[in-house]
Amino acid sequence: MEQAKKYKEITNRKSTLVRYFYVGAMLLFYLSYILLENYRHHQSEKWKSINNLTLQDVQAIQQLAYWNTVLESLFIGLFLIGALFLYKKNREKLIYFIVLNICLFAFLFIMSYILSFFVQLPIGNLTQPLLIPTFILVPLMFYSSFISLKQRLGRSI
Repeated sequence: MEQAKKYKEITNRKSTLVRYFYVGAMLLFYLSYILLENYRHHQSEKWKSINNLTLQDVQAIQQLAYWNTVLESLFIGLFLIGALFLYKKNREKLIYFIVLNICLFAFLFIMSYILSFFVQLPIGNLTQPLLIPTFILVPLMFYSSFISLKQRLGRSI
């Protein structure tokens, strides 16, 4: 009995640590994306004023676009890893994952909306990394609801 209690405490600590790591990494990737997008926007203003871009300018443009895509992909990839591997087998953890991401995405959207008043980036550029995970989160919510309903109906029969 005592050993089971210790195991439960260790797994709860690990789960909490994984959640903190997940939220921290998602915030880090998202904020890095925003900073790089803002820098790219400022650089584009400079590049617009130049009549003839050099090869170095073109390479710099391509490099910034590449790193922006990498950060957006890391954000989406971490979400997919969390959804597919960490929480797919346990319904309670899946529901927690869904609620956690709804709160996280709502926070990031509100933060982006407020930030759009202070920087020259449009809201669409600021919220772009949220689009694909949100479109994946909606079917995940339906799946979780379906599983919950199925289990409740199974118990009542």
